[in-house]
Amino acid sequence: MLRFIVLLGSTLVAVVLFSGCSSSKVPVTSAMDRSHWVKVRPSELANVDKAAMPEISAATHYAAGQLKHKQGDLQAALNQYRQAIACDPRFIAALNSTGILCTQLGRFDQAIDAFQQAITLLPQTAYLRNNLGFAYLLAGRLDDARAELGNAINIQENFARAHANLAIVLAKQGKYDQSLESFRRADCLADAHFNLACMYQFAGRTDLASRYYKQALKFQPKFPAAQRALKSIETLASVPGQSQQNQAIR
Repeated sequence: MLRFIVLLGSTLVAVVLFSGCSSSKVPVTSAMDRSHWVKVRPSELANVDKAAMPEISAATHYAAGQLKHKQGDLQAALNQYRQAIACDPRFIAALNSTGILCTQLGRFDQAIDAFQQAITLLPQTAYLRNNLGFAYLLAGRLDDARAELGNAINIQENFARAHANLAIVLAKQGKYDQSLESFRRADCLADAHFNLACMYQFAGRTDLASRYYKQALKFQPKFPAAQRALKSIETLASVPGQSQQNQAIR
């Protein structure tokens, strides 16, 4: 089955796999620790020294961005993340979230720029390298994607998501045996099927996307992203005149 997945995945020329990005729930590497800023109350702001306000403002913008992101208001979320970065250029979580959101909006060059800025600050960070590699994949820069995902794996050898993303890159380059080995090292049959389903969904083949989302759920019954994607396909299919939209799921 894995060989079938790899071979089939390589036939798709333009593929968007939003599942490849690392979760946006990442450590907040900034001048302020998450444990500090989430506890700030409005009543306390009046007593804060003005010199500290840029940091609090950055954290507040980031929190607002996270809320807007969860609500699906992507442009508003992006604006908030960028304001957080303007206040604190070393705000790694805001840079990472900006990159993830830009991939969801199809702004791959901007995503690449955000991840590169974050990596400049924390070069030995596997999830940032993975996310940059994934952005390269989305932008069609396969050699760059392969190199960056390799960097992620060198930093964190058992990084399953990076191995899965690398498998997709290798398949698209026609390196089927290496791709299969990467899928095996990822040890994530559910993710492999999920990624393939995302390929088909982006290509407008919702029938095949639905099939592979269901396969992913067989391997991992509690797979929220696959459940949401499958539900969205079934919901739109039941509405006359509705076409399936490309979605940023994971």
